[in-house]
Amino acid sequence: MTGPILDGLDKPVQLLARADGVRHIVNMAAICSLDAIRQESYWTSL
Repeated sequence: MTGPILDGLDKPVQLLARADGVRHIVNMAAICSLDAIRQESYWTSL
């Protein structure tokens, strides 16, 4: 399971459990980086 991902806040928040494996950490890092790229491109396009 990847998540939870908290949405609707000023900044994105991703949570990882201590028991999460490498696959979950990599998946969450990918989601986090895509979210950061999307937010940055939104603000530069205004």
